[in-house]
Amino acid sequence: MNSSNIMRNLKYLSAYINPLVAIVGIQMGGLFTFANVIFIFGLVPIIDIIGPNSSENLSDERRSSAMANTFFDWLLYLNFPILIATLSIFIYTLETIPMATYEVVGSILSTGIVIGTCGLNIGHEIGHRNSAFNKYLSHLFLAPALYTHFHIEHNY
Repeated sequence: MNSSNIMRNLKYLSAYINPLVAIVGIQMGGLFTFANVIFIFGLVPIIDIIGPNSSENLSDERRSSAMANTFFDWLLYLNFPILIATLSIFIYTLETIPMATYEVVGSILSTGIVIGTCGLNIGHEIGHRNSAFNKYLSHLFLAPALYTHFHIEHNY
């Protein structure tokens, strides 16, 4: 992969901002527990509106090249430890640190967003792949949302 491709593909790392904001918000407590909710439903739409738009689709050649590039597979797979870490930090914090009701609500919402984005979305994507490893991994991604049957009902 040449340096221009690397720079172009770095934008995909922005997907990890969401769980990072959730983890930091839960750890900081207080109104920060809502940081991920504000980020996802406030800041991201604003960035989407004012940011550059592209309606360009990948050419067949670039699509084939991207499909053969394991960088994108590893970006997807990296979501699993991030998902489990976020869920673990949420549960640990909930069990060990006294929290006000609003902090519990903020932590639940922030963690739920991570489960949806890093769990359900990735589990859905990986579930469409053909290897047995990816199909098994799809179930693992869907498990925190208690939605492992989605892989079966959606793909079959």
